[in-house]
Amino acid sequence: GDRVCRVAGAGVPLCGRSAQSGSLISSALGVGLSLTIVTYLTIGISGGHLNPAVTCGVAITGKAGRDFGPMEAMLYMLAQFAGAIAGACLMRAATPLQVGCEVSEDSPDCQGLKMLTFLVRGSISTEHGVAVFAFELLCTFAMTWTFFATVVDPRSVARGLAPLAVGLSAVAAVIAEGPFTGAGLNPARIIAPAVAFGNHSHCVAPVAGAFAGGALAGLVYCYMFIFSEQVPDVYMITSAPGEHEAEALFEGSIRHVVQTEGADRS
Repeated sequence: GDRVCRVAGAGVPLCGRSAQSGSLISSALGVGLSLTIVTYLTIGISGGHLNPAVTCGVAITGKAGRDFGPMEAMLYMLAQFAGAIAGACLMRAATPLQVGCEVSEDSPDCQGLKMLTFLVRGSISTEHGVAVFAFELLCTFAMTWTFFATVVDPRSVARGLAPLAVGLSAVAAVIAEGPFTGAGLNPARIIAPAVAFGNHSHCVAPVAGAFAGGALAGLVYCYMFIFSEQVPDVYMITSAPGEHEAEALFEGSIRHVVQTEGADRS
């Protein structure tokens, strides 16, 4: 699954360095549609886990059941990284070196152009690590939040459309941050081309931001909407002071009227 997503999203870093909005939109749609399709294919097998940041968020919250512990999460992430690296290596082998080059295929300039095409980079990646971290944290947070709301939450009413919702959230995230960071959103997608091309520079900030966004989204969503049996319902926590007491009084009045009418009829 991650190999397919890695191949489909190969053009996002390139569009991040260009100013053409059409290229950005087409790359965003490629990422979102591939993520939607592969999530539909794997949601019944592995729960639709294609992103180590999302898997991290699910693992630390413990909301995937007793069968999904730290060891299972590590195996999931290992498979995700392996699939993404395989996809990146496939793209490196399948893409002609002469694309965009006016010199020989073996020239250093041509090799460098091909490497930069697939590395997850944007206009601020090399000089603004803190901004890259913030972009990745916020956008990965939004995508993971969507995953929790549609896939993890047992009260979800959109479970059948969950993969589509996750894919559309990825489209929005790529459009939002693609020109600036290359739209990593997935630690495996950031690391994979770095391994395939042997260039690991500027990877720490986006990977850390993606993991932080996934973990934070899981913790916040579960704190607000998914409770243990010992915690009251979310309405009792988020309602305005006195609001639920007023509703309880109203319900008691209705119950009294109904009982009175029943007694009169009998």
